[in-house]
Amino acid sequence: MIEWGADQVLDEAVAAVAFDGPGLIVLLDDHEGVAVDVWAEASDNVRNRLLDMLRRTQAALPQLEWLLRSRPLRFRVAAIRDPLMRFDALQDLLGRRALIQPIERRG
Repeated sequence: MIEWGADQVLDEAVAAVAFDGPGLIVLLDDHEGVAVDVWAEASDNVRNRLLDMLRRTQAALPQLEWLLRSRPLRFRVAAIRDPLMRFDALQDLLGRRALIQPIERRG
């Protein structure tokens, strides 16, 4: 079972104190007062990846770039150290939600 942290505003100050280790990241958008998952990915370092999303253009991932630049988002993370468990959890998550994109990122 995955233990998710609380939803938080995706901004640099919050990302700078996010979980510093491997896990899953889900980005959420507000649709008429309901949080909807719009992106998910696994990362070797959640904090670094969140900061990367905010500080650098995501040109190789145009859907992510558009999401990040078009609206305020929230995020939630789950710490999963084992890479196989992280991959399986991401695949399970992606299989249950249609709007999010599969990706495994280093960093």
